[in-house]
Amino acid sequence: NKLPEFLEMSGVTDPNRRGLYPRFVFGALTYTTNLIGVTQTRGNLLGHTWSLAVEEQFYLLWPFFLVRLWRRGAWRVALSLPAAFVGISLVLRLVGVPTDNGFLWGRPEAIAAGVWVAIARWKLPRLRFSVQSWAGAMIWIGGAVIALSILLRDHLLPSWLFSRGGSSILGVVAAGLIWALIEDDGQHPVSRMLRLRPLVYIGMISYGLYLFHMPIFRVVGWELPGLGGSVNTLLKVSASFLIASLSFRFFEQPFKLMQHRFRPIDDPERAIT
Repeated sequence: NKLPEFLEMSGVTDPNRRGLYPRFVFGALTYTTNLIGVTQTRGNLLGHTWSLAVEEQFYLLWPFFLVRLWRRGAWRVALSLPAAFVGISLVLRLVGVPTDNGFLWGRPEAIAAGVWVAIARWKLPRLRFSVQSWAGAMIWIGGAVIALSILLRDHLLPSWLFSRGGSSILGVVAAGLIWALIEDDGQHPVSRMLRLRPLVYIGMISYGLYLFHMPIFRVVGWELPGLGGSVNTLLKVSASFLIASLSFRFFEQPFKLMQHRFRPIDDPERAIT
């Protein structure tokens, strides 16, 4: 039984660390986990919410920045800045400069690549046409690169390779893969597979899956009496899906239904002029 080890790792048995949990909960609820050092506490049940905090902070900051650039007619600057972020981050990783995943500027590659794709689809029609023409090949190549990177990590691909630029490159490849899937005509095998209802549903509840899986996996992280490792894993996965599904049905969807209170803007140009 690994329960005592789990309790020690998570800080439950340590009075000093146990007192930090209100701070961790506050960070998770306010999307400031990355700013209060939560990720530095070993065994913390909410440390994984740093990535959600980074995303939300980006969603708050980028629109204001983008609007100011567009009003000044500087959309080319808005297009070049994400590319510059990606390039600088790649160079820093390649030379081994340590980066803190707790801050928005510490992991900008994937977000910046996504921003660049969004603006490029809008303002670079020739490039968009090229992606449409090569979408099938891009999907196969991008999917193969990501799949092989996951399968071969710690085997043929050493871990240091990912901290020295590998993860950054994968983020850029993922952005290109998503662009190709968007431009695909829907006939590609990967596109058809992603339209399968079970996969679509997993995508719909993915926020809850990510949010709840870590506490569940750690709380049920010890071998329960009489259960083997595979049964224990099945229990953790099932519990994660169940709680994520309930959260989606009774918490996330009611908020989504509030969209009717806001008037949509059909023309994107009107949103920033």
